[in-house]
Amino acid sequence: MENKNKTHVSTEFIKPLISVVMANYCGELYIEDAINSVLQQSIKEIELIISDDASSDRSVEIVRNMMKSDNRIRLLTSEINQGPARARNRALDEVRGEWVSIVDSDDLLHPCRFEKLLLAADHFNADIVADDLLHFNTSDSNDVSFLLSGRYFSQPFNLTLDSFLGDQDQNAPAFGYLKPLFRETILKGVRYDETLKIGEDYELVLRLLIKGARYTVIPQPFYLYRRHNSSISYRLSVKTVEAMIVSHEKIRSAHGPFSNSVEKIFDANIRSLNNALLFERFIAEIKARHFVSGAKLAIRHPGLIGKFARIFGERTAKLLKRRDKVAPETQAKITIFFEDTQTLPVDLTTANDFALKHNSTLLIEAVPDLQDTATLWEKPYDVQKKQHQRLARFSGLNTVALLYNNPAGYYYSGFIPAPEKRTKLTPINN
Repeated sequence: MENKNKTHVSTEFIKPLISVVMANYCGELYIEDAINSVLQQSIKEIELIISDDASSDRSVEIVRNMMKSDNRIRLLTSEINQGPARARNRALDEVRGEWVSIVDSDDLLHPCRFEKLLLAADHFNADIVADDLLHFNTSDSNDVSFLLSGRYFSQPFNLTLDSFLGDQDQNAPAFGYLKPLFRETILKGVRYDETLKIGEDYELVLRLLIKGARYTVIPQPFYLYRRHNSSISYRLSVKTVEAMIVSHEKIRSAHGPFSNSVEKIFDANIRSLNNALLFERFIAEIKARHFVSGAKLAIRHPGLIGKFARIFGERTAKLLKRRDKVAPETQAKITIFFEDTQTLPVDLTTANDFALKHNSTLLIEAVPDLQDTATLWEKPYDVQKKQHQRLARFSGLNTVALLYNNPAGYYYSGFIPAPEKRTKLTPINN
């Protein structure tokens, strides 16, 4: 997996505007694409600090090779695996930027992400700003969705302590999964709880909100979140849930008492975590073939059987769907040409030649003009998001190139999880 970017990039800024922290553990499959999506941002005043957590694969070698062609990359290594929170803390101690972003080593960024987030932070006077997540699945191109939904789907909103905790809103998204951009000054003296293997992002933001940080979320899905079998976000266990309960109680003890509404939300969340703990203990007993102990738990807590049956059914359905899916190598290769609806050229010779050279089909995608930045946060963004969702599905069609010849084409191509496949066309005669 060689670095495809052969041109050496040298940045002469004294201090980066944004420090990107990327924890990594055995991420050789996806880390090159993740790094490229950071380095290809429209804002170039970036430092990328990769904190490796004692990987045993080729990921560190990949990073070192990429460092030869871009001096914005910094690498921290560890001989001991200590978890993502510790890896991120090592990097946070080294940041030099005015803003800090946490990016996972298997995810991707829209090329304009940081530019738009900084505009939003300035517009809303935010200390923390986040965007929606566009979920895409490595093994199923049709599995494309967003984190935000309902009243949070199409317009900006502020997250307070109450709303971040859940505000007793059963339909609220899981805001802890968002990947915010932080003003560096609010992270002074604040680090990840290293006892947590899951939920460490949520816990960090929770403490920042308690300190009074201003948090704004915009509806644009500039963070492309990869779902795959080894994703750590999905792996709960007895130990991880116990740590989350202790963390909640520790925050409550250190910073409370809170208002009545917040105390009620804390109570509800801890009850929910205790129910999750019961389920993980039940699963642990079944996996260990301790069927008598598992049966006793199920008798005392009848809801465990129903939850187990529901999850088992959902996973079985996904496996069957994956088995019936057409293999990627049998699907047509596609070159997508982006052009806005007003200036679609008659002469597509350049685009057709590119498609023929790559033995692929040319698909023309006419996209609308870009929304004026001055009104970007004032109009609902639901129609555009549905188009982004449709475009993201192209990632599973062996897309060999995304061609564009204007800013609108570049912007819309960024919602397709295909880093290093965007090519700017030479001018086409109208």
